Amino acid sequence: MERIAPQRDRCVARIRQPRPGGGFGWQDGGALNRNPLLPVGEYPLEWRLADGSSVSGILALAGAQNVTGMAYDLPAEPPSADVAAKTNSYWTVWEPSEKPYGAVRGELRNNLDAALPGAYVSHQAPGQSVLFAELAVVGPRLRENTELIFDEITFQADGLTELSGVAPLKDYNVPLRLVDDAPYGAAWNDASTREWTSPDGDRVRMHYLASFAPPQGYKLSFTTAPVITVSGRPQPIDEWMSTYIRPCAELAGFATNRPQAITFVSVKREGAGAASVYGREVTQQRFDAELSRPGTMPTLVHCGPGGLSLPDLVSRWSFMKEEYPVFLDYLASIPVEGLPITARFTALMASLESFHTIKYGAGPVSRNVFSREKNRAMREIRNSCDVSKESYAWLRRWGNFFGTYELRERLSALNEGLPQVLRDLVDASTDPIPRLLSDVVKEPQDIWQIAGKARNNLAHGNTPQTSEQLTFLTRLGNTIAVGHALSLLEAPADPFVTAIKRGDWRLE
Repeated sequence: MERIAPQRDRCVARIRQPRPGGGFGWQDGGALNRNPLLPVGEYPLEWRLADGSSVSGILALAGAQNVTGMAYDLPAEPPSADVAAKTNSYWTVWEPSEKPYGAVRGELRNNLDAALPGAYVSHQAPGQSVLFAELAVVGPRLRENTELIFDEITFQADGLTELSGVAPLKDYNVPLRLVDDAPYGAAWNDASTREWTSPDGDRVRMHYLASFAPPQGYKLSFTTAPVITVSGRPQPIDEWMSTYIRPCAELAGFATNRPQAITFVSVKREGAGAASVYGREVTQQRFDAELSRPGTMPTLVHCGPGGLSLPDLVSRWSFMKEEYPVFLDYLASIPVEGLPITARFTALMASLESFHTIKYGAGPVSRNVFSREKNRAMREIRNSCDVSKESYAWLRRWGNFFGTYELRERLSALNEGLPQVLRDLVDASTDPIPRLLSDVVKEPQDIWQIAGKARNNLAHGNTPQTSEQLTFLTRLGNTIAVGHALSLLEAPADPFVTAIKRGDWRLE
């Protein structure tokens, strides 16, 4: 920031454009956000049909909702014979249904184009059809983008401030007294822009947008907010969503232990302007970056200096989602509030069991080896003179041996697989076994046998544990889940250990 001498009784600053990736813009009031081209609402337009004709209608854009629209006099299939037989002949109707309609395009009255990739149509009444889709793109010259593919995205999610790990402003100069030529301002932190190249060749930037109000005689406003911009091979918006946007929002939620929403998405195609994306995953809510409140849990992973590469984090997170889908689904749900403790504990145990099976196998030997050994043992029992036919038949019917690890063995192995500094904290909180859990199992081998018994009680309709007992076991299991996730992300466990020691993440 370059400062100039202010006039009497006021302070003025001249802002320099930062290196590419920052970006400044005027905005009344100084409240920054990459605003969508159109605010949420309903807009009249002309829907363009594949045969070149058009029908009038309405496009409804909303935050965190599917995109819907109304089309008038949209050609529809005639009703089936049985429906037609029940309908008055003077009615013109269509059979109610929902059918894929492909990409639907429209032209708004302000000359912007709208496109709904993968839309569905429902013919509700004569001359009235409802269109709906998970996503919509609105922007200039979309009619020229026949394949609806884009080579650049910019998006924002709550939590990118912490995931960034760097504040965009530094070296503050705040006057203690308002006297002549008292400067007021801050310097732009060049380190707040981070850039990487992904293994697929995409250019990935984590940076801050900035805006400030036009110069006024009575106030000076300057605001920043974090975004991620990715440019590379042209691809449809749903591929951008699954490759970068959703994983980054999930990563931000994992890093901060708070659910993080996607606030805006914009897309570009070379030679055309930016287009805004709407849909149920995009809230269109203003996001104001600010410092974390005192006592907030430390960020588990970040991309600032000394942190991790964002493409590496996204790649590893995507690998986890593909390799351990049940485990990752639960991991993403940990920050979500309001789930009953019984449901959360049951889902937790299932996710850890699934993770262990994929990572270490279903049992100590393969299913084929176990099956051979089981059949051999059963033949010996059948040929024994001491076993009746009735007892053997009962054993064959009810002796369901699968050769898999017990849940206690799985949980114990996962605990042993934690980083040592984290495992020490888990062991210290469970040895000796807390009195809270003393009535679950008589003379238990360890805490993991208690956890397995509690899961079985819930799964098989036995007397369940109390909410306090399940809460303790859930905190324990969540700690194991986060510890292994950090290992898969190749992130250090130190911030997590700090959170536990400070009490930001409770173990007991």
